[in-house]
Amino acid sequence: PWLDIPPTGHQAHMRFHEFYRVEDGRVTEMQALWDIPEVMMQAGAWPMAPSLGREWHVPGPASQDGIVPGPWDAARGMATCRHIIDMLEHMKRHPAQGGPEVMEMERFWHPRMNWYGPSGIGTGRGIRGFRNWHQIPFLAAMPDRGRYVDEI
Repeated sequence: PWLDIPPTGHQAHMRFHEFYRVEDGRVTEMQALWDIPEVMMQAGAWPMAPSLGREWHVPGPASQDGIVPGPWDAARGMATCRHIIDMLEHMKRHPAQGGPEVMEMERFWHPRMNWYGPSGIGTGRGIRGFRNWHQIPFLAAMPDRGRYVDEI
């Protein structure tokens, strides 16, 4: 068994992401996440409560243009990075600095966006779905979130 997950004899799928920073033709940094709980669910070895959000296959980008082969616009790329960092800075304000309004989520997310959480959390539709099916239960389970914001 892989990681003590019992074999099923069936195909399995594991969602993952990998991001690489390449400098001078060499990988200098890597970030990777593997959705091992998804494999546990498929094997019937789920040790936790059911997901609050919908569990289902997560589709690729609707526009199918998630990879930019070239030419790359450095200014546009940096603007995107600044936007994401700004969003993350706002997200970690709650609950330490006030209610959900301090995150200014409407500035960053379309009201009808889809939020695809990992297995055990599931998918939520829109900001309200994200809050109801992920954020509120997550904060209730981890009330010290935001306590160490300066260390992030």
